[in-house]
Amino acid sequence: MKNFLLTSITRAFSILISVLCLLLVAEFLDSTETGKYYNIFTWMVFVSFFVRFGLDQIIIKLKNQSSANGLEIYKRLFFIQLIIYCFFMFLLIVFWELTNLFLSENYFYILILLSTVIFYSNNRLVSGYLIAIEKPGLGNFFAVGLLPLIFILIMLFNFFVAAKDINLNYLVILYFYSGFLVFVITNSIIFYYYQKIKKNKASFKIDRIIYLKSGEICISEWIVYNSNWFVFFLGALFVSKEVIGEFHIFARLVFFIATPLAIMVTIVSPLYARYFKKNYKLIQDVIYVGASISTLLATIACILLIIFSHEIFSLFGINNQENYNLFYLFIFSQFSLVIFGANSNILQMFGETRILLLLGFYSFFATVIMFFVINHYSALLAVPLSLILGYLIRNLAANYYLYKKYQLICFPSLSVIKDLVFLRFKKIDNIHKL
Repeated sequence: MKNFLLTSITRAFSILISVLCLLLVAEFLDSTETGKYYNIFTWMVFVSFFVRFGLDQIIIKLKNQSSANGLEIYKRLFFIQLIIYCFFMFLLIVFWELTNLFLSENYFYILILLSTVIFYSNNRLVSGYLIAIEKPGLGNFFAVGLLPLIFILIMLFNFFVAAKDINLNYLVILYFYSGFLVFVITNSIIFYYYQKIKKNKASFKIDRIIYLKSGEICISEWIVYNSNWFVFFLGALFVSKEVIGEFHIFARLVFFIATPLAIMVTIVSPLYARYFKKNYKLIQDVIYVGASISTLLATIACILLIIFSHEIFSLFGINNQENYNLFYLFIFSQFSLVIFGANSNILQMFGETRILLLLGFYSFFATVIMFFVINHYSALLAVPLSLILGYLIRNLAANYYLYKKYQLICFPSLSVIKDLVFLRFKKIDNIHKL
């Protein structure tokens, strides 16, 4: 429980840093440039799925199931990332040259921001490594908070001390520098921890199975990412830009609901990998604890978002009260994710990446089809309702598969929730080995 609380504080601090970064970018740039920046930033995250290649997830499994030391695994996986990145940059530069966009100053920021993807991807790999060696708090901070924090500090230094004019091109250059600095910091931390652990001489080899599993994780995460955001692009065809902008704000605000689940995933992932095929009783107990804590805290987050929704909308300048009810649908969509106990993470640690891939395909197409069906009746409801139904289809199918094959139930436990409500933390720690 102590581990969870420390990780929660770190994650919450990291999210606040990200929100502050969002507000600062919007303050320095006008609305058009802010839109350009976050559009290409979204593409950068999109590209990072391929550069990461699922290695930030597979390293947790490998570290806990391999006799080789973690640093050797990390170095091999980062080398793969670097090769993918070099291939991507080669294709990007060729495209720029062929289309003459490379010489256009208006598109300079795109090249710089996309080139930052190696720092972003490496940061996620480092985060996975730290989670694998049971440093979830530090791993969460590296994944969410470190890069925005460095970016904020460099932005403020250039504006207040160096007295620079912060425009779009200059801002993305600062982001590139921030990414490089984070790259140096994170890799230094890894070597620091490596000096404190026991060395072993077991060698680590990357075989075809690892490439296959990593590729399947990469594609499945990419499909899930598309499932979560593609309907927003479709919605822009049928509703106003103002409404779509509100939808994007709604979607990002409700991410707070799933934060407890994200924290629990980083804590328990090594346990899933370590005790796979060894102790399913312990794994089931861990699932109950993780899902119960996440659900209880997510419920509190939902209540707070509903109570203070008007104040939150005022902060972001949203005055259209007719769309407030749509915000509640987005809240329910995130809550529906939490109650399933992070089944996708369990499947990853169990090596069931092909199942994840199939579930991703089916849920993506189901989400798109349902969008057009719902849009026939209401364009405003199409985005949130199609998201909810897509989430339910993917998670119910994943839970059914885990129960059928492993007899694991990925739902909260009422008895654990009762222990949490009555603050019986010691009982939870003793029973569930957390």
